[in-house]
Amino acid sequence: MKTAQQVVRSLREESKAAQRNPRELFGYANFGPTFPRLNRAKGGIQPKEYGVLASQPKTGKSMLVTQVLPSLAMQALEEGLGRTVDVVTLEMTEEAFLRRAAAIMAQIRDPFDIRRGYLSKAEVEAYQGALETLSRLPIRFLAPATSLTEEQALMYGNSTIGIKEVRSFVTKNTFIWFLDHIGLLSDLATSDLRLGLVKLYKELQYLAKTTASGIVITHLNRTANGKLPNISQLSESSEGGKAADCIYLLSRPFSEKRDELTEAQAASLKMGEPAYLLIASRDGVSDLFPLWWNAQGAFFTELPEGAPIKLPGEDKKKKK
Repeated sequence: MKTAQQVVRSLREESKAAQRNPRELFGYANFGPTFPRLNRAKGGIQPKEYGVLASQPKTGKSMLVTQVLPSLAMQALEEGLGRTVDVVTLEMTEEAFLRRAAAIMAQIRDPFDIRRGYLSKAEVEAYQGALETLSRLPIRFLAPATSLTEEQALMYGNSTIGIKEVRSFVTKNTFIWFLDHIGLLSDLATSDLRLGLVKLYKELQYLAKTTASGIVITHLNRTANGKLPNISQLSESSEGGKAADCIYLLSRPFSEKRDELTEAQAASLKMGEPAYLLIASRDGVSDLFPLWWNAQGAFFTELPEGAPIKLPGEDKKKKK
């Protein structure tokens, strides 16, 4: 318990520190130079913050994490004190995860070309340079021995890692942690799904509040049908939505309605497409960020402020 006097003392110190060092980003970390508007809106990632990142399967949640991972790890390195960025990846191995991060850093157009051996000399040099940079960063992994197939990744509890291993993995030296994704934790294989998810959300919230800021990745429990997602679509939304300090809802509405697109429209998605990140946080921040999904390089970039929001089928509605 704390008295009002104790809380006021803490708030005064916070105000004095802010005045000594005025800055737009008042959190202890940020998502890197690719997302300046998101960083400004949130003031950065806050201490002991618990976030939930959700979208439909195969929308790019894991790719978004691999994209911001090097920047966050660089910030952890600069802070010193043995701080680490910890990644619990239940769907893929640590090699697959870092290969994606290196491909984005090297701006390799088709990440699959790395394993095919189709890289140009310049791409090989860029990729090897990215791997060298990543090798120096304080990133730790808790991962399965083999990657899951698409079908296996959709089965609840289908991993060898449970919440007990996650709690042991994240320590006081953790700068920020990611869990990709909650539905694969092995605890769900032997428990009631709804009650199991509620329990896991609460335990992960406690981990963030008592140990280090973290972001949990999960699926939306029903399709948005080409519309922007909302919190009610979170898997076990009653607890997933309540527990989070900040919710990030990622959407690529054209891909989500791929069956309704013309052949020409579907072909155009091979180069890239609009995407959206909707955020809602307990401190009142709520905003929609138009993004662009670069399908060739498998990464997101922010679009300029005021970029139009277009969803599948809107042209047809206007004609009618």
